[in-house]
Amino acid sequence: MKTEIALMHDRVRKYEKQLYEQAQSPMTTPVPLQKAGMRTLAQLEPFVLQLHPFITKDEWFNQRAKETFTPLPVSASEQQITIHEQKLNREEAKIRLLSAGKGAYLAKGKRMALTLPAQLYACGRAIALIGHAYGYKGDTALESLYAIRLLHLSFLPRYARLAEWELLQKELAEHEKGQPFYQSREDLFSDELLVSLALQSMKWGLIRSVSNKQIAGKSLATSAVGAYSFYKQIQTTLAAARVFYQKRWLNSRERIYYTKTRR
Repeated sequence: MKTEIALMHDRVRKYEKQLYEQAQSPMTTPVPLQKAGMRTLAQLEPFVLQLHPFITKDEWFNQRAKETFTPLPVSASEQQITIHEQKLNREEAKIRLLSAGKGAYLAKGKRMALTLPAQLYACGRAIALIGHAYGYKGDTALESLYAIRLLHLSFLPRYARLAEWELLQKELAEHEKGQPFYQSREDLFSDELLVSLALQSMKWGLIRSVSNKQIAGKSLATSAVGAYSFYKQIQTTLAAARVFYQKRWLNSRERIYYTKTRR
C-alpha cells in the first residue's frame, strides 16, 4: 500500500502529464472573438489584481481557515499527513458541492451577470484555503502573486495551461534559490484567457436568452448548466492549487531531510 507521500507525488505526476496531453491539441479562435473578449473583460483587471489581498484580509475567512486546517508541517509524520489529506479531501468536496449550488442559483435567478465575479471570488478563496492548508499564507506580495497566477491558469483553456504551469515552476525555482523572479507580461489577460472568458460570457448570454422564453423544462436546464459550469471551474482551480502547493511542500520536506542527512 502506498504512503501518503507517494500518493502526493503521484498526484503531481498525473496532473503534469494531463497538462502535457492537453497541450498537444492546440486550438485557434477567430480574431473578432479575441477583440470582443478584450472589450468585455478589460474592466476586470483591477478586480483580479486586488482580489487575493482582499480575501486574505477577510477576518471571517481567516478565522474559518484557522478553524478548518492547521498548516501541515514539513516534518509531519505519516499519520499526520494521512489525517490532513483526508480532511482536505472532504473540504474540497464541500467546496465543489457549494459551487454547484451557487451556479444553479445564479442561473435560475437570472443573475448570470454575477457569474464571472462570483467564480473569481470563489476560486480565489479556494486557492487561499489550499495554500493555508500547506503552510503558505497569502499575506506577502510574492505569495499573493502566485495565487493570482494560479487563478489565471485555472481560467485558461486546457491547451494553454501547460505553458503557464511551466513558467510558474520556473519562477518558483528561482524564488526558492533566493532570487525572486517574475516573467513580466504586457497584459494580465493573455489572448487565450480572454478567449476562454469570452466564450463563457457567450454561453451565459445564451442561457439568459433561453431563460426569458416560455420553454418546457427551461428552469431545470439552465440551473443544471449553471451548476455544471461553476462546479467545473472550481474543480479546475482546486486541482491546480492542490498540486502547486503540494509540490512546494514536498520540495521543502525533501530539502530538510537532505540537509539532515548531510550533517
